[in-house]
Amino acid sequence: MEGTFTIDSKSKENLFFSCKNDKLIISEKSDFFDIIKTEKNSYYIICKNSKKIVGVDKNQGNDVLLYSNLIDKQKNYIIWELLNIKENIYYFKSKYNDKYLISNKKNISLKKLDMNFLSDKPICNYEFRVLKFFEEKRNINSYQLKMVEDEPIDLFMKYIDLRDKNLKRDGIKQIYKDFDNEELRYSLRSIFEYIPWIRKIFIVMPNEKVRFLKSYEEIKDKIVYIKDKDFLGYDSANICAFTFNLYKMEKFGISKNFIYMEDDCFIGKPLKKSDFFYYDDIKKKVYPYIINTLFSEMDKTKILKKQKKMFKLKNSIKPHSFFGFIFSLINTDKYFIEKYNIPIISPKFTHCAIAFNLDDLREIYKEIQDYEYINETLFSKTRHVLTLNQQEFVNLYQLNIKHRKVHSINNSYIRMEKAKKNRLNIELFVLNTGGNHKPTKKEYTKLTNVMKQRFPNPTNFEIT
Repeated sequence: MEGTFTIDSKSKENLFFSCKNDKLIISEKSDFFDIIKTEKNSYYIICKNSKKIVGVDKNQGNDVLLYSNLIDKQKNYIIWELLNIKENIYYFKSKYNDKYLISNKKNISLKKLDMNFLSDKPICNYEFRVLKFFEEKRNINSYQLKMVEDEPIDLFMKYIDLRDKNLKRDGIKQIYKDFDNEELRYSLRSIFEYIPWIRKIFIVMPNEKVRFLKSYEEIKDKIVYIKDKDFLGYDSANICAFTFNLYKMEKFGISKNFIYMEDDCFIGKPLKKSDFFYYDDIKKKVYPYIINTLFSEMDKTKILKKQKKMFKLKNSIKPHSFFGFIFSLINTDKYFIEKYNIPIISPKFTHCAIAFNLDDLREIYKEIQDYEYINETLFSKTRHVLTLNQQEFVNLYQLNIKHRKVHSINNSYIRMEKAKKNRLNIELFVLNTGGNHKPTKKEYTKLTNVMKQRFPNPTNFEIT
């Protein structure tokens, strides 16, 4: 695969860029771009039609600085610099927050970054589809690792057993279902098997107990039950209210740094504390990594356009549907990009285990108070289409405002009807219905069998 784009210089120099045999070649030719020399040995190129710009360091030959915004006399934000191309792997570095990107030729795309140098036709024809974001860890020393390993880490889970005939929640219409594939059972097995260093597991739920676990006296050293009403102060079926109020877990004794998982999230391989957390030498504190692999530049115009379009349809969108979920992500992106008004890199939403810090969550709770639909987000007893999505906001805030480190852990969202044991041999994964698919009892039974095969060993806390 080869790609080219060309530059038309108003000066005497005409440059032609060619991506060939894994090399970026600069030679003399012209056509689509205007080039302006603004700094020593650096050329800043402007696409005539779209006004997108890049900068090229001619001395280095393959250092291409990618800019995202329209031309602005006061500030031109440099987003990614191509550092190297080696063995089909492309290395990029952010110019404003010292983060890194890697990708290979098969799955990276400039189009996804909205930094394809377009006029009426694509000029760079390289097919790049997914960007991987990583944080170099080779400089982590033994002291930093020790500080992380010495940190107590708990785990939070939100759960509800809809088969419980005694389940009652004030002001919420009760829904019961006869079939339950007991995802929580196998999720807990995955935790005890692959991250046994978890100190305690806090399960927040409206039920009195988890039906397949032993008596509370037998499990209390490792598993703690918390009632929904005790946590929020009222009964709620709105997951956004729970997640944005997670800082309140401090009063129940949860650790300062902890891991959040839902009952359809699983750990598939051994992981260490240092896969989720790192030690900051300057602030002398342990902080959570942003656990993610896919990132892209956020396009404000597109986000506002999408949100406006979906807002018109809000009365026809069901909160618990796939479109309801997408709407909450877009609401969050719109609010964030308007609130902070900076160039924003957006982590792709991942529905897996997440590392959290109580102080961060308390700060984020304050940050969202000016959201127009804060009541729907925090105080509605049922989920609403205009809510913010907590995980999306946390990732955006940690990456763009706090400049926290990123650690890429392999993770996968697997639709339950496609679940197979041999697909579940990865670090983190989710087994979910996906989209608006309504699973059949046969599919539920198949998924239960797959989970039983993948995690066959009962924990010491299960009723046998």
